[in-house]
Parts: sequence; C-alpha cells; structure tokens
Amino acid sequence: MFGQTFYHSLIRKYVALVGTLFNDIYIERTDSTNTVTKFIKVPITYAPKDKMFARVIQDSGLDRETAVMPLPMISFEIGQMAYDGSRKLNTVTRTVVEDPTTPDKRKYQYNPVPYNIEFKVYVYANHSEDASKIVEQILPYFTPDWTTTVQLVPEVEMIMDIPVILDSINYSDNYDEAYTKRRAIIWSLDLTLKGYLYGPVKSSAIIKFANTNFYIPKRIGDYDLQEEVLTVISGKYVNSTTDFITIKNQPFVNGDYLVYANADGNSQITGLTSGSKYYVVQANSTGIKLSTERYGGTVDITYASSNTTSTLRRNSASNTAVAERVTVQPGLTSNNKPTVFGNNQLFVTATANASIENGVVSYVTIDEDGYGYIDNPTVTFSASPSGNTATATANVSEYRVVKLNITSGGSGYTSAPTVTISAPDGVTVPFSQIEEDDNYGYVISIYNWEELNGE
Repeated sequence: MFGQTFYHSLIRKYVALVGTLFNDIYIERTDSTNTVTKFIKVPITYAPKDKMFARVIQDSGLDRETAVMPLPMISFEIGQMAYDGSRKLNTVTRTVVEDPTTPDKRKYQYNPVPYNIEFKVYVYANHSEDASKIVEQILPYFTPDWTTTVQLVPEVEMIMDIPVILDSINYSDNYDEAYTKRRAIIWSLDLTLKGYLYGPVKSSAIIKFANTNFYIPKRIGDYDLQEEVLTVISGKYVNSTTDFITIKNQPFVNGDYLVYANADGNSQITGLTSGSKYYVVQANSTGIKLSTERYGGTVDITYASSNTTSTLRRNSASNTAVAERVTVQPGLTSNNKPTVFGNNQLFVTATANASIENGVVSYVTIDEDGYGYIDNPTVTFSASPSGNTATATANVSEYRVVKLNITSGGSGYTSAPTVTISAPDGVTVPFSQIEEDDNYGYVISIYNWEELNGE
C-alpha cells in the first residue's frame, strides 16, 4: 500500500527470543534417599494453551516414555500488540551506515516505532514438584524484566536491548473431576516484550560537493553596527614608537577597516592620509594598529609637533563581507582529520616579541594571535651570541595562538631575540583546483572575503 516491499522478520525474531529464554531448562527427579533417578530436559513448543490442555487431557499416557511430548513441558504464544507512546523516538532521525557494495552510497533507516508485544508462557506438569522446579528456575531472572541484546536489522547494523517484563503469574490445578481423568497442573506467566518495528532500509548517494554563497555580517551583537566616529588627539593617544593608537572603550577587531580624516585646519598624523581606508591589526582592549592591507604590516605613524585632532570612522555596511564556501565532507563516516584550505587573507601568521633579563629570555608577548591554526605551531628564537638558544611552545584555541610557554630561557643574550612562529596549517589553493570527485575524506573550505561596497 505504501509503495515499498520490505520485511525484517522482527515479529518472528521476538517470538524466537521469548522461546529461547525457556529452551534450556532441566529438572531432576529423586527417590526417597535423594538419589537422582532421572534428569529431564523440559521441551518447549509454540502452541496456545487450549490446544495443549486438550492434548494433555485427552492423552492420559502423555508422560509415557514413547510419547512425543512427555510432561513436564512448556508452551508459549503471542498475544496482543499495542503502540507505546512513552517510548516514541524522533521520527526524522536516521541511522546511517556505509553500503558495503557501493562505496559512494550510504544506507539509512529512520527511527523505529515502539510496540509492546504480549506473550503468554505455560508450564505443564502432572506432578506439583516438577512444575515448581521449572518455575523456580525462571522467576529469579525477572526483576521484573530481563533484557536481551538482539540484532534486529543486520543491513544497518541495528542492535537493540530488548526488555521482557514479567507482568503476572497464575497457578491452576485441574483435578476437579473423576479420578480416572488426567490431572493437569499449569503455571501461566504473562510477559510484555518492549519491541520496535522498523521501516524500509533506503540508500542514497553521498553529498560530496556543495557550493554555497552567503553573506556574513562581520559581527552581530558585539557592538552597535551603526556609523561610529572616534576622535584621536595625536600628541596624547598616538605612540610614534610602537605605532599604537590608544582608544578608550576600544570596539574594533582585526580586519575592520576605518576611514581616517583630519579635522579642518589641522595637520594630519604623519604616515596616514586623510580620506584613506586602513585595516585594523593587532587590536586589543586598549587600542589598535593600522595597516593598508587586511592582516598586513603595520603603518609607521608619527604624531605631529602639536596636538592634532583626527577621526577614525567605521561604517557598518563597509564592514559586511561576503563569503564563498565550498565543502567536501563525508560527515559521520570519516575519521580523517579535517584539512582546511583558503586564500591568503584568511590565514594570518602569529607574531610575538621577547624580553630578556640578565641574558635570559624572561617573557614573551603575543603581538598578533594569527588565524587558521589547527595544530600548535612551532616557536623559534634567534640564536644567542654566546650561550644557549631559548625555546618555547605555543597553544592554539579556536584557530588562534592563545599562549606561549617558555620551556628554556636560554643564556648569553645581549638584546631581545627575534621570535618566529610558524605559519598556520592552512594551504592556499585556487578555487579552480577543487573538483567534485576530490577525496571526500577531508573537509575543504574556501573563504573569499570581499567588501560589498565594491572596493
């Protein structure tokens, strides 16, 4: 009716599961000296109670040696099935596995539907002691459930823990007629199996290539994105030695670009051109440095001989970027380490400077935390003129260098050594080299930042 034929033999498996629970029960019969006279394996069959009871009553010699089904014995039957809403799973969640016959495809199956399946188990005996021996070997295992692990759908490697709950136990002794009639002792066990029924297993190709263009605001929620003007008094807030501009309540991040302008009648800061655009680099909570390129080198600036009032203007529209991202990704089935590719503007090499005390490197400061690091980069110092070269390690978090650890301060330094941090792990690759049939064991991301105002 629903357009697809499938059969996982699940109800059959649940019936077999219940039967397997009781198919290895033995009892011993002893004489008055407690010597074992008989060791009996209790047979089990799938049959309704009425049918088995009629068989027991009609054949008074059922326990004879030549009988096909001697007593004691066990039978069981399946009963009602009911949907169990308390165990309902998200219907859109899927289980996905590799297709062993087609590497470029994946098999998947949606979450199952929970059902409670009732079973009745009957223990028949003509001796009360035999029936008690059987029941006492069953009841201790149900508290009140017994859970068994079952492979339900091999195609998708679906293995589930299935509890079987003992709901109730009843005893009856049908010995109320003439003495010539057969006596039948019956224990009845009511069970509920908490099972699942699965839909069809489907197959689909792997999404190996996706090309998505989307716009990304540079920052959302961090600060007011409206036009912002900051006033800079040259002689007070501009450090001509370090090229650092001190800004109160500094709102910028690396990569923002600002338009510099000097007030009418005032001389401009040396190194900057009024009306020109500059990118923010080496930003921290107290101020910024400027560059003519995104993540480029610092502009050498000098304040004028007298205080000069200038402005740095940022406009929200001018700092919005468009990103082009291409992803080749197998998703959950790959254990390979993701490899990120991008253009030169995305990956920024971290920089740092060192301080010395008594010829030993005592402190290292991160000037630029960089971007694009996956593994911790290497840190090297220029050689000591007359002693041991200092060494250090770096820690990376969220693709940036966040900490430098001096492992040896070296010796014999007469001036602060040069600190070199290795480049990010990312590799520059042209967009044209990315093909749809590339190895999907890694992730490829290409970011192409562009200014929306056309510059």
